[in-house]
This record gives sequence, C-alpha cells and structure tokens, in this order.
Amino acid sequence: MQQLSDIVRFLEHAYEITNAKYFNNELPKVIISVSQARGCYGYFTTSKVWKDNDNTYFEICITSDLGLNRSIYSVIATLIHEQVHCFCATQTPPIKNVSRGGHYHNKNFREQAKKRCLVIGFSNKIGWSITSPSTDLIAFIDSLGWKDIDLSRTAAIP
Repeated sequence: MQQLSDIVRFLEHAYEITNAKYFNNELPKVIISVSQARGCYGYFTTSKVWKDNDNTYFEICITSDLGLNRSIYSVIATLIHEQVHCFCATQTPPIKNVSRGGHYHNKNFREQAKKRCLVIGFSNKIGWSITSPSTDLIAFIDSLGWKDIDLSRTAAIP
C-alpha cells in the first residue's frame, strides 16, 4: 500500500525539479497537498494559506480523486499548470492570468504555460485551461526515470 506521505514527498521533489527546469528556480517554497476536490485536477491558492513560525506559504494541491488517477505525464503537467499560476501571482506586478473567480484562464496563462512545455486547449467555460504534456515534457519526464510511476490511490509502492 502506498502512503500519502510518499506521494507528497514525490510531488515536492517534482516541484523542485520542475521549478529549476521551467522557472529558473524563481518560484517560492510552497506547501504541496493532496486532497479531494470536485471537478478539478489541482489548484493553487492565490494567497498564502499556510504559516510556519514567521513564514507563510502558498499551497498547490493535486487532487486525489481526479488529479492523481492519471498517467505521470498528466500529473506532472497539472503540477506545472499550478506552478504557472504561482509564477504569475509572484511577479511584480502580478500577471493577471485568470478571471471569473479563478476559473477562466486567459491568454496570459496560455502564454506562460506554453513556455513551460504544456499544451493548452480552450474551453468556453474555463478558457485556456485544458492542459496536456508536450512531447518535450514527456521526454523530460522519461529522462528522469519517472515513466512508470503511478500515484493513484490504488497504486502499490514501487
């Protein structure tokens, strides 16, 4: 049986690697969580919702019901999707990348996501939000030896 802590540790490690590769280590430390959330693969909190002594942190969540129950390529694409939101939020001035309560992703989001090897599709309801890994991202994930990692609830410990 796979432990939730193993999954979170892996996602934290993946965050560090993708931060270096796609964001030049510009993203701040965040709290990575896994929980249920209806209708999405992941989310980024637009405010710092975690506190540790004098430090505060944003949160990136990859949802357990939808987000993790996919290929590792899609999971990492979702993580990078949320990192794009973090990048936009932490720029000076912040890059406006969503509207309609954070659900509709605009062209600024699409531009930033494409720079990070994501393929972004359009939906009338959520804008430029439909996220897939590019062939370059898939090759990068394979180069890390992550090809066969399964983070779903039913996965066994490798």
